[in-house]
Amino acid sequence: MSSPEPVRSLGELAALDPATRDARELEWFARVRTGDAQAFEALFRAYVDPLCSFAYSYVESESQAQEIVQDLFARFGSGARRSSGRAACGRISTVRRAIAC
Repeated sequence: MSSPEPVRSLGELAALDPATRDARELEWFARVRTGDAQAFEALFRAYVDPLCSFAYSYVESESQAQEIVQDLFARFGSGARRSSGRAACGRISTVRRAIAC
C-alpha cells in the first residue's frame, strides 16, 4: 500500500478538503490496525501538539499534559487492532472538533 504524503501538523491536516482528510485518516487507521508503525507515527505527528495543548488547558502542567497524551496514544495503539477503521476515525474526528473549540 502506498503512503500518502506525510502530514506534519493538525493544521496541515485540517487544510485538506474533508473527503481527502477523512480518507487519509481512514487509511492511517487501517494501516495502524495492521501494525504499521509509519501510519501510527503519522497520526501521532498530526495530533500530538494540539492534544498536548488541549490537555494543558485542563491540567495546567506541561509534563502532566504530555503524560496524558502519551497514555492516550499508548492506549490507542494497543486498542487500534481491535477497533474498526471507521469507528477509530470517528473518535479522532471527535478529538479534532474538540481541539478546534
